[in-house]
Amino acid sequence: MMTRLNIVLALVAVLVTLAVMQTQAAEDRWKDLRSLPFPENYPTKESADRLHDEMLFHRATQVVGWSLPAMTLWYMKKGSEAEFGAGSNVLVIWKDRLNAETIVSTPNSDVIYAMGYVDLKADGPTVIEVPPKQQGILDDFWHRPLTDVGYVGPDKGEGGKYLILPPDYEGETPEGYYSFKSPTYNVFVFWRAFRDKETGDATEAVALMEQTRIYPLAEKDNPPEMRFPNGSGKPANMVYPRDYSYFEGLAEFVNAEAVDKEDWSMRGLMASLGIEKGKPFKPDARMKEILSAGAEVGMKMAEALRFGDKLQDTKYWPDRQWHNVLNVLDVEFKTDSYINVDARIGM
Repeated sequence: MMTRLNIVLALVAVLVTLAVMQTQAAEDRWKDLRSLPFPENYPTKESADRLHDEMLFHRATQVVGWSLPAMTLWYMKKGSEAEFGAGSNVLVIWKDRLNAETIVSTPNSDVIYAMGYVDLKADGPTVIEVPPKQQGILDDFWHRPLTDVGYVGPDKGEGGKYLILPPDYEGETPEGYYSFKSPTYNVFVFWRAFRDKETGDATEAVALMEQTRIYPLAEKDNPPEMRFPNGSGKPANMVYPRDYSYFEGLAEFVNAEAVDKEDWSMRGLMASLGIEKGKPFKPDARMKEILSAGAEVGMKMAEALRFGDKLQDTKYWPDRQWHNVLNVLDVEFKTDSYINVDARIGM
């Protein structure tokens, strides 16, 4: 009869064996790649095909990690439009708070949320009228902040008119606005408001948000009517997929958005995967297989960075597993010489 000690020792032995097997499998895979035949320093067709597929697979995994901040917002927009309708004049308010019916990134159920999506490519310069005491942020579609609004924003809680300009705008900037130029055509409008601290009632919070007005500058004299759908209890899926279709969404985003000079190298990697601005995304069966594997493994790589011990100085306490995935001083994840892509995956 096995004692408890024997059982523990047996389990430890199994775990050690599995770890050794995994390490050996990785080493065998690398050895296999390194030993592919290159007679007279020239690859055989089999070696060239194998290494090319391997290269595309690795590029796919890295494109996933690089693009996650943008895909988070792109799929929030797609999911919102599918459930509540499209247009810069649509500001969805979770009037009865968020619950599990809404699948969205990093929510909580303590406050009242409002989310909207401005399309500067379709509408041109766009005005956002912010009511007094409203708190929120305006982000480009890489989660880079354009400005805060409210007490920590330029209006200092007094409210005001914000003018958001497209990345390619070259005209004059009219007076009377808090003006900001967005690096992306798409802009995320994200408001928060607080329920009554005594009763928990959200009536005033919702009424405050419903004073928001969003319209093209060109239509300021006759702006379109605002819509404030109630998002509470609606089955909206606003999270990116984790399979091949992730790359279909990325191709949509690339075609819809401005070209940022910081992205040119990554756009070169995407082009090798068939994703190129101005061109249809039509991968063949083999490329779909590679992209499917790249999406799934890329997601796992991202999660390993987020929740493992690979990112330095992210634990709140050394003996627990609570991580601060945004443990950076710069909100654009820039250091003196590079963008911290690994830390940015936390977005």
